Amino acid sequence: MISNGPALERDGREHNAGRVSSTKGRGAFEHTYYEACLNEEDALAREKYLRSGMGRRYLKNRLKRFLSLTGQVEEAKVPYITKMKEKG
Repeated sequence: MISNGPALERDGREHNAGRVSSTKGRGAFEHTYYEACLNEEDALAREKYLRSGMGRRYLKNRLKRFLSLTGQVEEAKVPYITKMKEKG
């Protein structure tokens, strides 16, 4: 999930409550990664980039490296990554 500002917490609650059809029945999620910007204009531009193909590739590679270095996920078994991951 890629979101910004107050919507991030609200969207997370909606996913966990099963009110989003694309994630309904897939369990609870927790935030794995976030970025902060000093102003709304920068945040919206960054959100737009992260939703693009190049931005998703950036997030996948960044999280893949982080999770493999911390031993949370084997490097070869990184699933499709959004800003939230299933609690497990």
